[in-house]
Amino acid sequence: MEAMLIMALFAYLPLTKTSFVFGSQSLLYKESGLHSSILSSVGLRVHLTSQRTKTFRSALDKTLRLGTPIYSHHDLMGCRIVFYSKCDMYTFKSVLSEYRNVTYEMDYFKFPKHNGYSAIHIRYESPPPKVCVVSHVEVQCTCVDEYYSSVYGKSRYSKRYDLLH
Repeated sequence: MEAMLIMALFAYLPLTKTSFVFGSQSLLYKESGLHSSILSSVGLRVHLTSQRTKTFRSALDKTLRLGTPIYSHHDLMGCRIVFYSKCDMYTFKSVLSEYRNVTYEMDYFKFPKHNGYSAIHIRYESPPPKVCVVSHVEVQCTCVDEYYSSVYGKSRYSKRYDLLH
């Protein structure tokens, strides 16, 4: 059954994989521009910003694990902004919601994960015209200390790849 699902998925992907990669890069570029504009107009300084598109293999693994369509995943592409202060981070969140239709928000500062992870995840719809089949962008906002804890410290992300195979 899994082999049939993979074959069906590969049969569908040649039509969409190229458009997804090109479209997601265009969308992330456009949305990063909006983020930079907000940061500049409000006078917010940040430690770093980054963007990423989930790899095809990771998206496929998630599709097989959850049994959901690949384009229904809300984390296929996203941005990360690392702020120097929580006040600046919450200001950015507030201003962003004036420009985009926020469909999901999780404040891990108010409700930290069991491993101590703290950030705000904001998901919003990309406005028309759609340049990509993916309709949501997720922004992860955090502060410098929390960011480095998530990279090197106790709350670092570690996938259990052995559970996927």
